[in-house]
Amino acid sequence: MPILTLVTPNPTPDFDMWIKKSYADIKITDRILLEADTAIQWHIDQVVPKQILDKIRQQFCIDIIQQTSQSNIRLFVADMDSTIVHGETLDDMADKIGIGHKISAITARAMRGDLDFEEALLARVALLKNMDIQHVHDAVNDMQLNPGAQTLLSHLKSKNVYCVLISGGFTQFTSNIASRLGFDEHFGNDLIVQNNCLTGDVRRPILDKNFKWNQIKTFMQSMQIQPHQVMAVGDGANDL
Repeated sequence: MPILTLVTPNPTPDFDMWIKKSYADIKITDRILLEADTAIQWHIDQVVPKQILDKIRQQFCIDIIQQTSQSNIRLFVADMDSTIVHGETLDDMADKIGIGHKISAITARAMRGDLDFEEALLARVALLKNMDIQHVHDAVNDMQLNPGAQTLLSHLKSKNVYCVLISGGFTQFTSNIASRLGFDEHFGNDLIVQNNCLTGDVRRPILDKNFKWNQIKTFMQSMQIQPHQVMAVGDGANDL
C-alpha cells in the first residue's frame, strides 16, 4: 500500500485537508498524525504519479514523500550546504573577506543549473586566492545546522542506517559536520593551501554530480541493497 508523508514548513491545523479537497482522486484509506500541524501520513489505494506530486509541492509549498511500502531504508546520503547546514559555506568564507556578494551570485546560478558546477566552483575559489586559512576555520566554527538535522541523524543512526555526507563544498567543513552529527563517511572537495593561505585552486578530480551518483551506486553495490532502500536529499541542480 503506497504511503504519502506530507510536511509543511508553516504549521497550520489540518493543513493537508486543503490538499485532499483539491485532489479528490487521491483515495486515503488511513490518515496518521505524525506531528501536530506539521506532518501527516496518508495511506492511499494507489501510487500517485510524480507530476501530480510535483504539482502539489509547488501549489501548496510543502514537502511530500511517497513510499510504495514501509521501506527498509539502509543508506542515507545528504548534501551539506543549504541541506544539513544553513547557507552556503563557500559564500560564508567569501563574507569573511568582504566579497560575499561576488561569489553568492555565482553560487545561485550554479545551484539553479545555469552554470556548469565545476566551472562555477573554480571561478568562485579563484576569487579566494591568498585568503588566510584562519578565515576558513572561522567559517567552519560559524556553521549553523538546519533545524531538525541533529534529530534526523540521531533517528537514522538509532535505526542502523548508514549515513553519508557528500558535498561539492570542502572537506574542512564536511569533516566537522560529519563529526558533529555522526555521519559514517563524508566526501568533499579539497582546497589547496600553501603557507597558510588558499592558492585559489582545488585538488582534482573535482567532486560533482557524477561523483555523487557514482558514489551512491558504489554504496548500493557494496551494501547489496536496492534503490528503494536509499534515501537521498539535496537542494541544488547537482543533486537532482
